[in-house]
Formats: sequence, C-alpha cells, structure tokens
Amino acid sequence: MWEIGKTEEGRPVVALAVADEATIKSLDTYKQITAQLSDPRKLSDQQARQLIQTGKPIYYATGSIHSSETGSPEMLMELAFRLAVEETPFIEQIRNNIIVVITPVSEVDGRERQVDNRRATEAGQSREWYRPFPAPPEGVQWSGRANINTQESAILIAMNAVAKNREMFLENYYAKNKMMIEQGRTRAPCACVIPSARRPRRRFATTGCWRGPLIRHPACRRTISTPEGSSLATGSDPKVRRQSQRRLSPHDWI
Repeated sequence: MWEIGKTEEGRPVVALAVADEATIKSLDTYKQITAQLSDPRKLSDQQARQLIQTGKPIYYATGSIHSSETGSPEMLMELAFRLAVEETPFIEQIRNNIIVVITPVSEVDGRERQVDNRRATEAGQSREWYRPFPAPPEGVQWSGRANINTQESAILIAMNAVAKNREMFLENYYAKNKMMIEQGRTRAPCACVIPSARRPRRRFATTGCWRGPLIRHPACRRTISTPEGSSLATGSDPKVRRQSQRRLSPHDWI
C-alpha cells in the first residue's frame, strides 16, 4: 500500500495492490510493461506482442467518489482481504493473472464527515439537513450488507473476466493507444488551447493530471490562426479570448 496524494484538508489518499506473491515482487516490471504499451510510437508490433505475452492487466477500482456512497469503501476493503487470502479457483484466477489496485475512498474529506454524521445520528443527536435519514421503524429488506454483496459480486465477475482474457485486454489496450496516435496525426482536433489567464490554479491542476508519455503541453506564446482567418492570442497574454472554433494541424502541440 502507498500514499498517492493528499486531500485539500491534508488527509492521505491511498492505493494498494493485490496479486500473487511473485507479481507483487515484480510490480515495477509490470508497471514498466504497461507504460511501454501506453506509447506505441516507441514499439514495433513484434515488441508489443512480447510485452503482451508477459504483462498483466491492471484493474483499478475506486470507491466513494461521492461521500454519501458508503457501501463501496466497505466493499473494497473486504474485497482486498478476499483477494489476498481466499483460495478458491475463482479468486486464484484473478490473483494469478491480473493486478488489482484499490483506492477504497476517493473523497476522503467527505467520507470523514459522512461517518461523523452517521455516528451523531445513532447517538441521538439532532439531524441537520446533511445528516442521513434513519431507517424506518418497520425495518427494510435492503440493507448495507445487501449493498456490499451486490457490488462485490459484480466487480468480482468483471475481474474474473479480465483474468480469463488477460492477453486480449492487453492487446486491446495496445491497439487502442495505437489507433489514438494514428488518428491524432490525421484527424482534428489534434490539440487543445487552455487560456492561461483564466482560473490559473484549476488550469494547472487539470493539465498536471494530463502529463505523461503521450501528452506535451509547453506554453504557447504566439497567435494561432484559424481556418476562418481569425486568431487566438495565447501564452502569457492576459487578454486571452476565443474568437472562433478552430482546428489545429497535427504538429500544433500546445
């Protein structure tokens, strides 16, 4: 398990990987294989085939993207335990053929509040507008356990399907990335222009997520002409404004 970032309130966001023992020991190798398949520009089809035969798909599961979704964190924590220790053929097929990465809680700050609110309700404190509704006196047929069971069954079926078709999923991943590169060279749009003067904090946060082997976005300090003859000022110019929809050439990386 490792920390992948901090929330706005400073709480850690974590991820953990589950696979067989040999795979966990070679986790960096499998990460490199996936990274290589992500950039077809640096591979021949023969090289890609060799990587596909030795690589393993990475199945990333996240929970509680909204703080009120309380079932998914419970399910994912239980799922991690089952994947690590259960010895049924169904689970072993998953553990031996793919790498499962789990972030039980995406919205950590909201999850903290949700748990506090629930405890306050159960302690008999007043229910404010944001506190969860209590269960009706007559009870319910659908419970938190039913929620967990349904989600866990669904994701295990999906994981097992990926494990059974390990090479097919890696082949599709490579083919998809290769197609994206080819289409980027021949079809518009081939680049995006993000005005530098608007919401700079959000702009940097967004473009930071895009950084990777396929993304280049140096600051553009020139005027871009559009097919209609109008232009768009970019770069450090505080008077950034879009004058028309435009299509850039494949070489106009912004």
